[in-house]
Amino acid sequence: LSDPYIRIRLGTQYINDTSSVQKQTLDPAFFKSYEVETTIPGPTSLKIELRDWQRFLPTHELIGSTTVDLEDRWFHKKWQGIKTQKTSDEISMLEPLEMRNLYSPDSAVAQGQLEMWVEILPTNQAGNKPKSELFGPPEKKFELRIIVWKSKDVPKHRGINLFNKVELQGFKAKSTDTHWKCKGGAGSWNWRMKFPVTFPVKSPLYGRLNVQMWNRDIISSNDIISEYAIDLYPWFLLAYHREDSVFPFQEMKEAKARQAQLQSATPVEDEGEGDGEGEEE
Repeated sequence: LSDPYIRIRLGTQYINDTSSVQKQTLDPAFFKSYEVETTIPGPTSLKIELRDWQRFLPTHELIGSTTVDLEDRWFHKKWQGIKTQKTSDEISMLEPLEMRNLYSPDSAVAQGQLEMWVEILPTNQAGNKPKSELFGPPEKKFELRIIVWKSKDVPKHRGINLFNKVELQGFKAKSTDTHWKCKGGAGSWNWRMKFPVTFPVKSPLYGRLNVQMWNRDIISSNDIISEYAIDLYPWFLLAYHREDSVFPFQEMKEAKARQAQLQSATPVEDEGEGDGEGEEE
């Protein structure tokens, strides 16, 4: 993971926006807008860089950059068409949203993509149209609750002193107590864990829940028995849009019941047999 922020260059103008840094993410959401002045013809090569912010280093590593030729764009027929087309309310059409590849000098492979758009306005019009202020979706606070209940059929040779670790991306792992000398692999914990989460999360990776079962060894190091990853990101989105609690296992059970009900209600066509009065050849 990196700590990306935005750096912009146009001629001698230079914007080093370290306030835009997004910590520990591969999918930063900046929601930033900038204004720079230029003259056409003149310095019109707009370079947008993403840099990896480093606290203790004098230079910040380049993640990738993209360059827009403003002069070429301004005189392009399609761009002029956008500027001249009007709606019935005499409002200019919106500039197209772009997905631009970010490239580094060290690689021919794109280092990600930047979603953005560019507005080019004559000076006499720019004063009447302030730059767009961008806002991300509002944050909403939730609490993720996990109940580690019990286990069954854990092979004896894998361990009998069982405990569990649960880790949500971005949080320190939490552990249950140890069920010593489990019989028949049937461990019991009834252990509740809580994680305070803020939606929307930075990336789907932050919706990944890792669950591990371990064997507690008094003499040597503990041994992992099994591991399972649960994708909670779709449920995070559902809770965010509902603005309400979500119970994944209950909802999946109800969804299966509804599907079974629909299938049972669907009429089955009776193929039957012919009436024996087929045509003769």
